[in-house]
Amino acid sequence: MKPLKPIVVWVALSTLLVSDFAFAGWTCPDQSKPIYITGLQYDNKNYNPRIHFSSQKPGDWSNLSSSYGVQTEYGKAMLAIALAGYATGATVKVRCDGTSIDGLWLTQDGSTSPN
Repeated sequence: MKPLKPIVVWVALSTLLVSDFAFAGWTCPDQSKPIYITGLQYDNKNYNPRIHFSSQKPGDWSNLSSSYGVQTEYGKAMLAIALAGYATGATVKVRCDGTSIDGLWLTQDGSTSPN
């Protein structure tokens, strides 16, 4: 068997590195258009669920209430709102600090509640 030529290896690695999945991670959703909750995930290793929005790439997720987690009343309320949004397919608005969703609104007219 002949060894792979360096150019073939370079092309394969560069293709992998620029694919959508290479940049998957923790992000805020793009809110330039209506967004919906398309996935929720939770495991016992973390106190905060993960949430996926329609405007995010397949491997990008956000933390839901990472400052509080589901062991607090605030975290439980955030999870309940997220579950309602997922179950009903309602349009959502979010307040995000870079990787964590700290505010979540279910809305029909695109508005958010005053702070």
